Amino acid sequence: MQKPTTRLAQLGQWPLALGWALLIAACGPTGPEIHSPSLAPAIDNSQNQRAQQRVIVQFSALVDAQSPDTLAMLSTHSNAKEVRYVRSLSADTHLYTFTLPSPASGQQLLRELKAVNGIRAVELDQKAFEQSP
Repeated sequence: MQKPTTRLAQLGQWPLALGWALLIAACGPTGPEIHSPSLAPAIDNSQNQRAQQRVIVQFSALVDAQSPDTLAMLSTHSNAKEVRYVRSLSADTHLYTFTLPSPASGQQLLRELKAVNGIRAVELDQKAFEQSP
């Protein structure tokens, strides 16, 4: 009977070579595609193209941030197709997602919202860029 170490020596590097071959095959062009959102090409659907901006809005007074009236007011003044409440950051500051009709400038959105009576301050959510895909 052979010792186990002798048997492994007879096999040589074959298991290691097989492991590398399987790894290379799995990662090769036939493997699953991995897309990086930052490197993905822009899709040119001018009719369906929309941009989302996460915006922090600070109100001058306490408001019901989730109410349909507040969402409609923000949508009207920003020309957004949709405004969704994300979460509260403090009593008078809330995070919203604005879906714009086109990939408009975030700065334009901020200018439109700053002009609204009852809004003290607005800014783009920088954490969305740090954490998002």
